Amino acid sequence: MNERLVLCGGASTQPGKGADLLRLDLSGPNQNVTVRVHDITKRMVRSIPDLLVDLLEVAAYVYSADWATRRGGPGLRRLGADWRRQFHFVIPVRDPDTWCSPEVIDALTDTLGFLSDDDYRFDFERYTGPPNIQHYLEFGEQKLSGFKPDEVILFSGGLDSLAGAVEEVLGNGKSAVLVSHHSSTKIFSRQRDLVEELGNKAPGKLFHVPVKVQKKERLQHEFTLRSRSFLFASLAAVVGKMFGNSRVRFFENGVVSLNLPILPQIVGARATRTTHPRVLDGFGKIFSAVFDEVVVVDNPFALKTKAEAIRLIEDRGCGDMIRSTISCTRVRAITKYKTHCGTCSQCIDRRFGTLAAGLEGQDPEEMYEVRLLEDERESGETRTMAEGYVKSAVEIRQMTDQGFLGRFAGEMSRALAYLPGSADDNARSIIDLHKRHADGVFSVMENGVRTHAADLVARTLPPNSLLMMAVSGDGRLGLTVDPQLINMEFPEAPAAEQAVDDTRSSEIRIALDEANKQVLVAGLPALKGEKTFELVKTLSEMYIENQSKRRAPENYQYFPGKRLADRLRVEDPSLRRLVSRIRNKLFKEFQAKYGLPLPQDALLQNVPWRGYRLNPAVRVLDPSEVGD
Repeated sequence: MNERLVLCGGASTQPGKGADLLRLDLSGPNQNVTVRVHDITKRMVRSIPDLLVDLLEVAAYVYSADWATRRGGPGLRRLGADWRRQFHFVIPVRDPDTWCSPEVIDALTDTLGFLSDDDYRFDFERYTGPPNIQHYLEFGEQKLSGFKPDEVILFSGGLDSLAGAVEEVLGNGKSAVLVSHHSSTKIFSRQRDLVEELGNKAPGKLFHVPVKVQKKERLQHEFTLRSRSFLFASLAAVVGKMFGNSRVRFFENGVVSLNLPILPQIVGARATRTTHPRVLDGFGKIFSAVFDEVVVVDNPFALKTKAEAIRLIEDRGCGDMIRSTISCTRVRAITKYKTHCGTCSQCIDRRFGTLAAGLEGQDPEEMYEVRLLEDERESGETRTMAEGYVKSAVEIRQMTDQGFLGRFAGEMSRALAYLPGSADDNARSIIDLHKRHADGVFSVMENGVRTHAADLVARTLPPNSLLMMAVSGDGRLGLTVDPQLINMEFPEAPAAEQAVDDTRSSEIRIALDEANKQVLVAGLPALKGEKTFELVKTLSEMYIENQSKRRAPENYQYFPGKRLADRLRVEDPSLRRLVSRIRNKLFKEFQAKYGLPLPQDALLQNVPWRGYRLNPAVRVLDPSEVGD
């Protein structure tokens, strides 16, 4: 793509003949971009430095040029040639000495280049007759007297940002300014409602600053909008400076933030780097260079999964707010009752997260145009997206740490240097993050297979629903790498000549052989190994305690994963692998002997963030009672 010359705010530079020209104006007779910062108090703007106004305008121009410049052709088939764009910005500013400094120019071009996969060149000139800051402001009725925020938080109205605000305000007892950007009245009303509801739970702790950026319809629309987070961060930095704060906080789960190339043909090309550790570090460098003081931009959720972030909302007593959040990218299509399409990557990630967190009741499936597991998915990108999401989780779940590093070392290296702590510790944390995410996705699929077992056997679900693709022999998901999932399909009746004990149930009877440190399993070889014995013994003790207290099976308690790992003197990933090995061994031996599939959790059950337990259907007996 040829370089696009972006002349901003009536810049004096004259374009050459045949230049690919884009003119953007935030004021004056040729205004085609609008920025409005709502609900600001007059006290906040009494002495705003020119640099803050400059930053607001620069960010708005970068975002608008991104918005108005298409990438490639239909389907983005030629990513190498057409994906990457070249921008040459000429922007008038009030303080050209600062903006022309090498520190600012280098930080801008490096950070924005990595953020949006584009090439940037900036020329700044002195602004003659610039608009006053009031041109961008709409004063509100919020009371500022005595309000000194502890944090400045980007608040989109999605699940992660709500979780962050809830955790900071209700969990950590902080006061916060929530800065929101919106381009749709549907999103704006949701953001306001969420802020009001959270404010009712934490009176006097919140100050909300909504910001709206619009362009005229004649400017074409590029949907990727990777520069969006630069606009968000800049708006928050400006608002933060009004309050005297020098830290801006994004909240986004680490799987999305790190953006490993789990599905290169789709996700890797289009997925955002909006909160990648390198990008946030770059934003900090830009703002620090512009303001000539240290400004920090961070993401406290960098090592949390989506489900873990969502659980924080419930844990702080705000689970009822989950259904009011909006994650869908197809804002124009949402209705009062169908607020999510169910097919975009954000909807898929959201639904897996709420289900893995056990909060499906707070995120009703009726809100989705397409249900995650059961509904037909049209061929093309949306189906590929859903397939790739699940397949990558299954593959990651089975990878060794070395295998994970071998596949993702390049992408991981882009993040390690920008996370606090040592590179080795960060690498282990990133692997563990993705393993936890993969476990959550797998548990959702497994529970879906169990719930819809009759439909799967009868083949009454749509053939291109996620569940049918996951378990069908010819499904494109390719989940055959994990027998525990595909064998939940239930095999066809065995051939007549095959000897199968079809009267055998899948009930598991076990006993603890203390003398030999092994677990006896009725009808099957003993489970051996010191850690295996300790694991089953620990869970058996809790199982017996549950029985003694006459709890209903569904109310049997779980042993927290961290405590269980500590009890066994292993790390969390090692515990998960131990559980997986036990399940695999039982599955294979049961299938070989009885010709029947054994559910994955027939012996050991686990639920993310609750822990592990013996399946309540297991029978823990005296060794003398466990025969062949």
